[in-house]
Amino acid sequence: MKKRITSMFLVLLMVLSLMPATVQASPAFSGSGSGTEADPYLIATAQELVEFRDEVNASTNKSTSKLCAKLTANIDLEGQEWTPIGQYKSYSENVTYGGTFDGNGHTISGLSINASTAYQGLFGYVKGGEIKDLTVAGSVKTSTTSSANSAGIVGYGYPVTMENCVNRADVTATENGYVAGVVAYTGSTGSSINGCSNQGEIRGNGGYIGGIVGSGSGTTIKSCLNSGSITSTKESGSYPYCIGGIAGNISGATSVIERSGNTGDISSTIKRTGGIAGGVSGTVKSCFNTGKINGIYSTGGIAGSIASSSTKITDCYNWGNITCNAPTATLSDTNAKGVGGIVGDPSSTSYKDSVLENCYNAGSIVNNDSVTEEIVFGGVVGSSSAKNYKGVETKNLITAKNCYYLSADGLNGDGANADALGITAKTADELKASGMVGLLGTSYILRTNNYPILGWQDPDAKYTVKFVITPATAQLTVKQNDTVVSPESDGSYALKNGTYTYEVSAPECQTETGSFTVAYGGQTITVALKEALYDVAFTS
Repeated sequence: MKKRITSMFLVLLMVLSLMPATVQASPAFSGSGSGTEADPYLIATAQELVEFRDEVNASTNKSTSKLCAKLTANIDLEGQEWTPIGQYKSYSENVTYGGTFDGNGHTISGLSINASTAYQGLFGYVKGGEIKDLTVAGSVKTSTTSSANSAGIVGYGYPVTMENCVNRADVTATENGYVAGVVAYTGSTGSSINGCSNQGEIRGNGGYIGGIVGSGSGTTIKSCLNSGSITSTKESGSYPYCIGGIAGNISGATSVIERSGNTGDISSTIKRTGGIAGGVSGTVKSCFNTGKINGIYSTGGIAGSIASSSTKITDCYNWGNITCNAPTATLSDTNAKGVGGIVGDPSSTSYKDSVLENCYNAGSIVNNDSVTEEIVFGGVVGSSSAKNYKGVETKNLITAKNCYYLSADGLNGDGANADALGITAKTADELKASGMVGLLGTSYILRTNNYPILGWQDPDAKYTVKFVITPATAQLTVKQNDTVVSPESDGSYALKNGTYTYEVSAPECQTETGSFTVAYGGQTITVALKEALYDVAFTS
């Protein structure tokens, strides 16, 4: 009998040894660190990551966990189904994450989510937390009919700070919602997404879809890049949401997208499709798109639609070809229908005083829609007019200043206003000419035999700094640290990003000194010397 029991025990051990290893949930963190900002949990294994997640999610209901963690190695989750860090099940049942998670330059791979609920990603719901220096790879799929709020890294941030994060996970929402590579939704003023990129394929069925952010309110997005393809598959309808290379939509006067670019192809069946953002409120500056854009109307190389008054788009360019296709469903839509090289149209007659400045379009615009009436096409602006629900038009809601476009398509600069000022057609050779940089302004740099690019795209870029000095005969010396910088032949200075000092002197004048910073653009500095003062003693 004893032999039989021993044999059965050995067989059981053998069977257990052949079973695949699984990461077991644990109520306590077994690694080192105390979880504070000064002494974060140090995570080196998948098991320790699960332990960290479970401790966060075991926090008091409707509370925010401030636990902090730092990766010390790459982690492979091996495709096991993942429950997000920070869970939102309902208004009455949720735990948010508000600590600092430092990826420390490491990668979490093998992320696998296939859920029928919202708030999906490595992190589900972040409230005041910071995620930095992290790469995530894998797959996220959601089939919820509510807003999906799903991304590779953060599903929902209210607010969230993200820095130097890379998403390589493919993200798909089969029904609806906010979908993106890095963070699906950023709400509450104060969210910041800096130095992040998306390389994953992003697919949504309508809603707000973006490479970096699905929809951002009061959000700053800087130095971000998308190279992943972005697709919306929902039938066109009159669905009022947006799709863009960087963001599906940004809203609020304080929202900014700056020094960011899209190279991924965008395919959309819904209105408001843009190379940078589908809907724009606030400011977009120093951005570019080179990805192909296939949409219906309300489509632009940078922005699909202007979504508030006083929106500004400056120093932006588009090289991507734009194709306007017929909607996949019959629409009843009285709004303006513009397709433009930079912006499509304003989405409401109440959105006034928006400005495009120092922008150019070198992409072609093709109309494949022979069904929809009243679509207008422009080399820079599809339509500067908007229409209300009765079809009544309000004109000149968008003003262009110093903008250019490729003349080959034979379009007007503004599809709704042939007499629009501030837009000039150029041939390809003219757009590539050396003088084009001077026309566009100080944010651009020259490329030999090619179109201008933005200076921030080249880490070795130099920007033109000019001095206007009175008197003109004064002596100027510019230094970086203790090194004297020599001027160009025309007296200007070609300077890289950095801080510089200057000294201006002339006989019988007081010497003036100062400092200035070059940051992704040139500038003009004016110095007027004052007459020298002397102490005079009168004797009798």
